[in-house]
Order: sequence, then structure tokens, then C-alpha cells
Amino acid sequence: MEFKNFQSYRCFKSVCLWSLILDLIVFLCFSIGYILTFIVSFIKTPHFAQGFGWIAMVFPTIFLKLISLLCLAVANGYLAYILFLEFWKKEQNLSLKIVDKTEVLSNKIIKNNIVGIIITILSMLSYAFNIFLSVINFYTIFIGLITFVILLIICKKNNKTESV
Repeated sequence: MEFKNFQSYRCFKSVCLWSLILDLIVFLCFSIGYILTFIVSFIKTPHFAQGFGWIAMVFPTIFLKLISLLCLAVANGYLAYILFLEFWKKEQNLSLKIVDKTEVLSNKIIKNNIVGIIITILSMLSYAFNIFLSVINFYTIFIGLITFVILLIICKKNNKTESV
């Protein structure tokens, strides 16, 4: 069996792509706030624009980054669950449709191999950066562990009901 067909590889690739997309959204939010600050600085006084800059750039960007880290914490919990099932050689019975949809969408959008490799490298760097931020922010690791435990409980309940 080819490595690219493993569920953990597919899930890891999807989580990396989600990480890149979320980082691009955060960057876009910051850029829009930065542009709004310059627009306001031409309309109002520079002192008002400096105060508005904190509101328009920093707070929404931090809020959006925290939400994206929360989403990635749940995705990391799912990735840990998939790796756990593959390590114990159990079949996965809890599929996440968004992994399949992400894979189909990325295959439709990325047709060139060179562009695909560049996007894969950028998404892995983005994922590594977000994992670094997650380690700094302990709560995201905690949420990922809670997700992992909940998925294990669901799996055990499904196995008990199938055996009865």
C-alpha cells in the first residue's frame, strides 16, 4: 500500500492545508485593518488613526488567530486519533467528511505539480508555526487531548453496540 493512501497522511495533509488557509485569512484581516488605518488617517487626525489602528488591526487579528488555533487544536485531536487507530491497526469507523472534501478541492485547484509542491511546503511551514504557537498556548493542546478522548469514547461505544 502506498504511503499517500494512508488515512493519517491524508488527514495530515488536510490539516496542513487548513492551517495555511487560516493563516492567509489572518493575514488578510491584518492587511484590511492596516489599509483602514491609512484611510482613517487621511480623514481624521493622526492621533485618532493611531488609536483606531489598534482597534482595526490588532484586536480582530488576535481574535481571529485565537479562533484559528482553536480550530487547529480540534483538527490535531482528530489527527492524533487517526494516528492512534493506525498504530493499533484498527479500522477507522469515524470518517471526517471535510478531509475528503479538502482533498478533492485541492486536487481540483492544484493541477500543476510544482505549484502543488510549493503549496505543500508552505502549508507544512504554516502548520509547524501554528504547532509552535499551540505549544506556547497550552489550552489548544488541552482541547486537542479532549477531542482525542471524546473520539476514543465514541469509538468504544460504537464497538460495544456493534458486538451486542
